[in-house]
Amino acid sequence: RNGADSSLKSVPFNIIWQFTAKSHFFLQSAYNWRNYGSGSNGLRFADFHGYDAVLGYRFNVTERDNLTIKFERSLEEQQLQIENIIDFSQTPTAIENTGTARNNPYHWTQIGIDYIHQFPRSFSVTFSPGWQQVRFRDRQPLFGEDGTLINKHQTIDSIRMEITGRYSAPNGWLFGELSYSYQDRDSNFPNGDLVKNVGSVSMGLSF
Repeated sequence: RNGADSSLKSVPFNIIWQFTAKSHFFLQSAYNWRNYGSGSNGLRFADFHGYDAVLGYRFNVTERDNLTIKFERSLEEQQLQIENIIDFSQTPTAIENTGTARNNPYHWTQIGIDYIHQFPRSFSVTFSPGWQQVRFRDRQPLFGEDGTLINKHQTIDSIRMEITGRYSAPNGWLFGELSYSYQDRDSNFPNGDLVKNVGSVSMGLSF
């Protein structure tokens, strides 16, 4: 065994505040911690303490339209980050890969909107635009454009959009989904930019 066995504990804390007959605020949160075993061969993953939190407001615009505005924040585990060291003995200075994994958790932040319109005959459409950011907690070595060695936090900003159509049979035993999502990622580290276009079709049965 290499220390990958672990136990996960979570303490949730949720609140709903009914603001009006058509709207309410909500808070969904949890404190999480993971404990790893002793491992072998000198390899041991670091124990992790993190959290999840979603603060939102939901408003029933009409009988068929719902709007939800959400602010999400969490600290996520990242055990497989590769540890690098700076070798000053070389000219120019080099960044060496040690081949050793370390724990470099990241803060995940999102501001998003979910707008749902319910059509007749059990068909609905959800439109979900938003902004996301991933920011790693520890600084990492990087060569700047002028060749200067710097240490900074890796940050990835994303603009995303998703639209989903869902059909549910009147008796609830059959459903189908058609969705398309777009994401444009902008990283402050080289080779971190990415544009993703994903389409999917799914069907299922409920018994």
